[in-house]
Amino acid sequence: MRRLIRIVVLVVLGLLLLPYVLTPLYSTGHPISTLMIGRYLTGETVTRKWVDLHDISRALPRSVVAAEDAKFCFHHGIDWNSVRDIIEDVQDGEVARGGSTITQQVAKNLFLWPGRSVVRKA
Repeated sequence: MRRLIRIVVLVVLGLLLLPYVLTPLYSTGHPISTLMIGRYLTGETVTRKWVDLHDISRALPRSVVAAEDAKFCFHHGIDWNSVRDIIEDVQDGEVARGGSTITQQVAKNLFLWPGRSVVRKA
């Protein structure tokens, strides 16, 4: 029983430390997401073409920010008002909608698994 508890604690600790280990690696090259790692491990094809920021239209980054997180310049990574609204919608039985900020989406794509759950959102 102690061995199982030790293994569980080590796995949880490893998962908690993973972002801190991976983040410095991302500054040295092109990031790889957990979704990409999963595809590599299952033998699925991963295709990507890196384009430097100065080689794309100047309007594209602004368009993406506007489409994905209209309040990007007005919060500090998490839009707590949107989170509150989504919680209220779920409590009222309404269909859950997206509410993740760009910061949350980046963290999700780099460090988490695919899927939807309250644990993953937290």
